[in-house]
Amino acid sequence: MKPTKLTEVLSQLGHAELKKFRKFVHSPYFHQHKDTITFFEALAKYHPHYHEEHVSIEAIYQEVFPGLEYEDNKARTLRKYLLKLLLSFMSVDLFMNTPHEVEKYQTKSFLEKSISKFVRKSLESQKKAITHTIREGSQLFNELYLLESNSFQFSIQYENRWETSSALATLIRLDHFFILEKLIYGCAFYTYGSIFKIDPSDLFLIQEVVAHCVSNIRTLPDIIQAYTLAFQLVKDEGNPTDLDDLSQIVRANQETFDKQDIINIYVIMLNHCSLSYRKGNTAALAKMFQLYKEVITCGLLSDNYPNLHHHFKNIVTLGLKLKDYQWTDTFIEEWIHTMAEDTRADIYHYSRANLYTHTRQYAKALQELQKATFIDPFYRIGYYTLLFKIHFEKNEEEALLALINTYRTYLRRRSILTEERKLPYKEFIRLGKDIFQAKQEEPSNRNSLSQQIKEEIQSTSSLVEKEWLLEKLEGIH
Repeated sequence: MKPTKLTEVLSQLGHAELKKFRKFVHSPYFHQHKDTITFFEALAKYHPHYHEEHVSIEAIYQEVFPGLEYEDNKARTLRKYLLKLLLSFMSVDLFMNTPHEVEKYQTKSFLEKSISKFVRKSLESQKKAITHTIREGSQLFNELYLLESNSFQFSIQYENRWETSSALATLIRLDHFFILEKLIYGCAFYTYGSIFKIDPSDLFLIQEVVAHCVSNIRTLPDIIQAYTLAFQLVKDEGNPTDLDDLSQIVRANQETFDKQDIINIYVIMLNHCSLSYRKGNTAALAKMFQLYKEVITCGLLSDNYPNLHHHFKNIVTLGLKLKDYQWTDTFIEEWIHTMAEDTRADIYHYSRANLYTHTRQYAKALQELQKATFIDPFYRIGYYTLLFKIHFEKNEEEALLALINTYRTYLRRRSILTEERKLPYKEFIRLGKDIFQAKQEEPSNRNSLSQQIKEEIQSTSSLVEKEWLLEKLEGIH
């Protein structure tokens, strides 16, 4: 059967969910269309393999209307009705499994029917459900704001018209929600702005929000403290201890922060370490590697988190730079399944090539690279960098010089990347070429050339693979 919206969504239900959906379909409260029920039962026999060749819509149609000629319009109508039921079921099921939402609408029903004597207890139950089921973050502050607002409105209407304490609580919750959202989006915009050509300088009130948080940081909820420090890291405007302070807050709140916030903050810390390394702080690599090991256990590679392939590449590269070859080999084999199916093979071959290059198995590295193709610019840059190293190590002058032209052209044409992001790779190409050419010089000229190149490497603030370049420079004496 050809995929339809109905079958694609239906195939994602587990067997337990399908059993619940069956009860939903058979319930006369939601609909009384018997043909839709029969259609569902005929279709459900194939769950979840609706798109196999042996599954025929015509055969399913015959189970609903035995002996009648297939009519596509009728089949489409049945699919439409069942899809509507399925989407309603998913919404209702999610609602029923969200206790604070159930309590919220229960309170609303009491008020609409003027049964005010049950409202206060319902509000208390709603608050208990919110605090027990939602982790600290934007959603918690938003839900508490709405709750406090409703509680305040109820108080002045039914209990005490001069009530003021509830109004203050409402404003505090609103402030927390607004501040946290500004910090989260501020971190995101400034992070993207440092990589791509985005100017986030006109973000409304962001500087005022940050200044307030910095001045009052110890009085704010932990999640706001965390994002305040994270914003300082993104802007590179904080204190030297901000990274360690942020790490401590996140580790202390593994059970209370929302999982998505934990991962977001780790990614900000990782980006900060990466920037610090590109500026010449080689000690940042070990810190970055430790942070990656921590965030893997938080679910970075097990959830549908954006840019997983970049994180996978970074983890492999870090493990190899720090010469932890066995750990990296095991990581590649154990975690490659988390990559998207359409890019998994390319990422695997690139990662193996990277490992073989670092362990000086250049023939194997080239074999792996020949199996990989990349559209993503950062993987393509990594691909060229590995080829550069391999041709350099094998002393293949013509291949290296041809690659250098290709590598430079590729960087020049990537207009989406800022010059700041391109510069470390451009400098790597230039200095790597200088070292290779110095290697071809007469021994009497090598010392002076080596010293000159070494000074350039050490004075270049934006450079990748600095350790590798210095190692190759030492080897030409």
